[in-house]
Amino acid sequence: AHLASDNFDLVLLDIAMPGISGLQVLDAVAGQDLHTSFMIMTGDTSQDTAVEALRRGAIDYIRKPFDPDELLIRIDNAISRQELRSEHRRISNINHDLESQIRQSQKMEAIGALAGGVAHDFNNILTIILGNTELAATMLDDGHPAIENLRQVELASTRARELIKHLLTFSRNDGGG
Repeated sequence: AHLASDNFDLVLLDIAMPGISGLQVLDAVAGQDLHTSFMIMTGDTSQDTAVEALRRGAIDYIRKPFDPDELLIRIDNAISRQELRSEHRRISNINHDLESQIRQSQKMEAIGALAGGVAHDFNNILTIILGNTELAATMLDDGHPAIENLRQVELASTRARELIKHLLTFSRNDGGG
């Protein structure tokens, strides 16, 4: 319970403890993301217990009786490895954030390119509309009732051309082009 709520760099476990073994503790925390390292102490002279502890997630083991200086060196090494893992996690998170920003930038670039393409297509259509509107107006007398309608088409087309200029500006600024 304390391992999940408290932040420990290293837990030193004995294989033989009252009520629960060090291997059982390793099994109990196996699926949790504790960011805690575990070192096993054992009085067992066989390699099997040490190998089993390492398989279950221990970072190191030490045989009893041990020299206190050896224990300090092993603890120091275990904490150094823990710090490296923490730094690796931090860098991985930064990398993930940067990848997300790159994907967002690529999406914006694609939207800008799409906006530019749509703007050019609309501009081509408007050129035809404006050209034919001007041509139709020259074919009619000034007093013809359709002249006012043609002026409205020309006015709306001019407004649409301004919108197209905004789209083109957006596509050049945000589209990477």
